[in-house]
Amino acid sequence: MWIPVSTGATVVAYLAIALWQVTVPRTVISVSAIGASLPPGFPLLQVIFALFGIAVAVVVGLAQGMLLARVLRRRSAVGLWLGANLVGAVLVGIVFGIRLMEPVTGSDADRTAIFLSNTLIDAVLYAAVTGAALVAFARRGTEVSARDQA
Repeated sequence: MWIPVSTGATVVAYLAIALWQVTVPRTVISVSAIGASLPPGFPLLQVIFALFGIAVAVVVGLAQGMLLARVLRRRSAVGLWLGANLVGAVLVGIVFGIRLMEPVTGSDADRTAIFLSNTLIDAVLYAAVTGAALVAFARRGTEVSARDQA
């Protein structure tokens, strides 16, 4: 169930973002107008990508959290998992922002290698945060059940 829920939530998040981009009137959200109102050197593109990442983390975190709550029979899983997804998304965004400041030069093979290594770094960061949250949740659950049995 984990893979279908995760895939479905990701697709829903991306469709919602795409629909929002198409339906919001251009006069309401004008990137050039926003860019002009910000201080010079403000990383507007990074902020836009961060908002997309946070939106996906919220939708996927809620869907996966609801599945965990159902499987583990603990309602607190939704909030914990949502929090872990948001922390993971923020960490990945910070690391991505730092790496984005470095110029990418070289051949197509070099760019592909950089892209793949960045993707791997992002996956490891995200997995570390959500994995730690899952271990903490599982330990907390066993402590509670041990107290109930005593």
